[in-house]
Amino acid sequence: MKRYLCLLLALCFCLVSLSGCGSQGKGSQGTSISDAAGSDYGYDYDGAVENTELPGGISADAVVIAADPTRKLIYTAEVSIETEAYETDYSALVQSVKAVGGYVSNEEVRGAVPQHYGDVGRNSYMEARIPTDKFEEFMQTLNEVGRITSRSMNVDDVTDEYYDVEARIEMLEKRYAKFEEHMERATEMSDIIELENEMSQILYELDVLKGSKRHIDNRIEYSTVRIELREVVKAEAVTASEGNLGSRAGDAFLNTLQGMGVFFEDLFVFLVGALPVLIILGVLAVVILFLVRRSAKKRKKNRPANGLPQAPEVIAPQPESAAEKEPEQSETQLPEKKE
Repeated sequence: MKRYLCLLLALCFCLVSLSGCGSQGKGSQGTSISDAAGSDYGYDYDGAVENTELPGGISADAVVIAADPTRKLIYTAEVSIETEAYETDYSALVQSVKAVGGYVSNEEVRGAVPQHYGDVGRNSYMEARIPTDKFEEFMQTLNEVGRITSRSMNVDDVTDEYYDVEARIEMLEKRYAKFEEHMERATEMSDIIELENEMSQILYELDVLKGSKRHIDNRIEYSTVRIELREVVKAEAVTASEGNLGSRAGDAFLNTLQGMGVFFEDLFVFLVGALPVLIILGVLAVVILFLVRRSAKKRKKNRPANGLPQAPEVIAPQPESAAEKEPEQSETQLPEKKE
């Protein structure tokens, strides 16, 4: 009985231990799920956002600037916006860029003001450079402009590259200082020339590395935001073609005549511009035609007057008739035997 009681207690202890391990495993699993959820929304280990894309708007939690100042991060974002009030929203975008101390580094506008049914409207492609400390504030202001159809953001961690460039600059500067000390003590002209060459090479490498560092600093201090503003044309914002059928047909006929006039004007300008080439081609054509005709005349003179001699007619042999064959057979009879 005691043995069964000990076995029962041991079994209960094992069950309690297994349940504890299971609860601990569930807790660790919950942590991994939350970490995965955080990674889905673009959060990495240092609190930065990477490859975040949430179409339809930008939430406040989607833009997080890294709190660690030692990390060198480059922020870039792309936003597509649709608007029915193009001019108002375009002005709002430009004012938002200026309000945070940024500037527009590149811009392209396509299309025209819609006036008739079927016009596609205008598209504006803008590349704005925004101070990184104002990046989050600027991204929030875009929610107030038109309707966001797509948005993506990326963070490029260039910490290793940045500090590697700094280390190389420091190493080259120390090396250059040592060469300066050797230059002060050098007395031979050959040594001086060799040291000058080495120092010139170091200065060239330093200039390249410092330029690269300035470029990285600029990209770190100013984030890049590419914005596409697309105009949506409402039906009531444009009008159909005015006038009756006759006036519209007349306008179309006049437009066709004007187009033909422009075409012939352009053709005349093209011919005048290409006149030297056309003259050369014309001279070549005349020379080739003259040579062809001359060759044809020579071949005509070499022919006989009555033309080429005719080939003699070949008479095909006629089959012999049966009547003509009979005498030949009689003549070829065997001689008679003597009695």
